[in-house]
Amino acid sequence: MAQPTVLVAGITGMLGAKIVEALLAGGAHVRALVRSLEPGGEKQRVLAGWQERGVTLVEGDVMAPDRRLDAAAAGADAVVSAVSNDPGLIVEGQTNLLRAAERQGVKRFIPSDFSVDYRKLDFGDNDNLDQRKSFLPVLQQSRVAHTLVLQGAFTEMLLTPFFSPYDRASHTFRYWGDGTTLMDFTTVEDTARYVAATVVDPRTENQALLVAGDQVNYRQIAEAFEAATGKALKPESQGTSAELRAWIDEKKRTANNAWEYLGQQYQWAMITGKGKLDPVQNSLYPEVRPATVRSYLAAALA
Repeated sequence: MAQPTVLVAGITGMLGAKIVEALLAGGAHVRALVRSLEPGGEKQRVLAGWQERGVTLVEGDVMAPDRRLDAAAAGADAVVSAVSNDPGLIVEGQTNLLRAAERQGVKRFIPSDFSVDYRKLDFGDNDNLDQRKSFLPVLQQSRVAHTLVLQGAFTEMLLTPFFSPYDRASHTFRYWGDGTTLMDFTTVEDTARYVAATVVDPRTENQALLVAGDQVNYRQIAEAFEAATGKALKPESQGTSAELRAWIDEKKRTANNAWEYLGQQYQWAMITGKGKLDPVQNSLYPEVRPATVRSYLAAALA
C-alpha cells in the first residue's frame, strides 16, 4: 500500500509538530499548511528545518477560504487539524478546511479535538470544548470521513500552572473531589503517534478513537509525584466536585477571560467522570506503547 499524503494544519504548535514527526516516522508524505512562505523570522527557520526533512510547505489560511486552501488539499489522502483553541479557528476555520477537503476529494479529516470525551458534556461545561461540540455536527454531515482522536488530558499538563496539583515550593498536593475517580492522561508525543497510526485506518472511519497513556486517580498521581521527587507530599483537598462547579460558576461571572477557570473546567469533567473515555482502544495499535503518568513524571522530574 502506498504511503498516504497528509496535510497538517497547525504544525508550529506543541501537538502539530509532534504529529508531523510521527507521520514522517511512519513514512507518510507530509504537507504543512502555513499562512506565509515569506522568508525571515524564527518561525520561518523552523519551517525550513521541516523542509530539509522532506515536508512540503503549502501556503494557506484556514480563516481565508480561497483557492490556496483547495490547492493545499488537492491530492491529499487525509487532513489533520491541530489548530489552536481560538473559537474562530475551531468552528469557522476548520469548516473552511473541511470544505476544501470535500472539494478536493480528501478521504479523511481528523479535527483538533484531543481532549476528554466532550460528546458526553453539556454546552456550558467547558468553554473550549463547546467549540468542538459546535463543529462536530458539521463534520458528521460531511461526505469526508472523519476520525476523532480523544486522549483525555495531556500528561504534560500535570507540570503546568494550568492544571498541576503539585506545589513544588511547599510540597503540597492540591486536588478536587475525593481523589478516587480514574482520569485519562496521554503525552503529546504518544497522542501524535496514535494520530499517525489511525490517519487512514479504515477501522476508525467515522469513529472516535479513544486512547489513554494511563488511567489514574489523584491519589495515584500523588504517589507518582512522590516517587519522582523522593519527597512526601502533603495532600490538601480543595473541596467536592459540586464545590468545584460552584467555584467555576462564580469565577465565570468575574473573570477577565476564560483562562482563569478553563483548567478547573477540565478538572471538573475528569473528577466527575463525565468526560471519561470508555472504552479505551489502545489495543488497536499495539505498536504504540504510551508512557504512564509515573514514567513520564520520573523522566521529567529527574
